[in-house]
Amino acid sequence: MKKLNNEEKNQLQVILKKYNHNSELLTYEEVLCDKILCTRLMKENAKMKAIVDISTQIESGTGDENDELETMLQKLLFKFNNEKQSVQVEIVCKNKSFFLYDLLIQYFEKICKEQEFEYSIENNENTVFDIVGFGAFERFSREIGRHRGVQKKNSEDILVFVYKSSKKQEFDFKDGDLRIDIYHSSGAGGQNVNKVATAVRITHLKSKIVCACQTERTQLQNKNIAMELLVKKVKEHYEKLAFDELKRLKKEQNKLMEQGKVRRLYNFEEDYLLEKLFSGDGND
Repeated sequence: MKKLNNEEKNQLQVILKKYNHNSELLTYEEVLCDKILCTRLMKENAKMKAIVDISTQIESGTGDENDELETMLQKLLFKFNNEKQSVQVEIVCKNKSFFLYDLLIQYFEKICKEQEFEYSIENNENTVFDIVGFGAFERFSREIGRHRGVQKKNSEDILVFVYKSSKKQEFDFKDGDLRIDIYHSSGAGGQNVNKVATAVRITHLKSKIVCACQTERTQLQNKNIAMELLVKKVKEHYEKLAFDELKRLKKEQNKLMEQGKVRRLYNFEEDYLLEKLFSGDGND
């Protein structure tokens, strides 16, 4: 595929692999009986199908036809990449030496590798997984809640919170996103300001945010200043929306934690020691 760069080729291989893996899973009776899992796999494949179909056509085609198909494929890959979800998984643990902390880290890393999610881990007061991948929130939302580890007669809880991360907004507005009005300036000003329509008002149609400028002598200068103000205000608007949504999710999940229900129970001997033994990490 001549037009695709290395990053696009790698992304295509990941998509083809995941599509084929999902398709194989959907042939298993136990998967078909699990309605939630079955629906998730079908939705994932539906979003990848167009990419898979065009890739298949390119493999069997030649010449100019392939050039057009590869251009289409690049656009689909770009769109698919932008639909990736950015997720934060926060592990709140008072005692990081407790076996369950280590077990959850291993478990979440295993999920990321199996699902081919990009991830990194931040260890501050709490441990946070920064994850990017298709369907990442849906997968990790199943882990929200209180996880309890039992070692002999002792038990400890670890809380797991999952949030959608807001992507950094790029405000390179297209013509269809804005309405630009030109009008005569009002008030005191020079001859050019008062007699020529130099004032500019720009409206961001989606957020309804309006910024205007009439202080400069030319329409272009006023437009540039109004655009700078608009970018700043729209950015602040969406940052506030993202902050409010995060606050709402935290409140909702905290309420769930307060109910005391346990999402999953882990036994030291059965879940941790056996895992260590069969992975080759056990030394005792």
